[in-house]
Amino acid sequence: MTAEAPDLLDLLVSVGDNPHPLADRDKQRIEAAFITAAEMSDDRRTIDPNVVRDLLSNEYGLTVDSQRLSASYGSYRAKGLIERAGWVESTDKVGRNAGKLIHLWRWVGAA
Repeated sequence: MTAEAPDLLDLLVSVGDNPHPLADRDKQRIEAAFITAAEMSDDRRTIDPNVVRDLLSNEYGLTVDSQRLSASYGSYRAKGLIERAGWVESTDKVGRNAGKLIHLWRWVGAA
């Protein structure tokens, strides 16, 4: 049994409805990682970017667009969902940022 190829018109309509499905998927995964990192912390609010990166990585590296991940911190801060909470040393060897100070974040809003 073979599956039918999707109709071109159906495909174009679905792309028109959501032209950036990977971006949407990345955004959902990033938000889930922020929330999970906060829940894993001692105070259940602190977001350690090292934990976020680990949650979004596999044996080959980061599984979301790195620029989208970086931009998410500013976006969530602008929306009032997170705030700066101090500093932590980066453990990101792949991105050559290990040893550099990066912001810790605190979850302050509802998703």
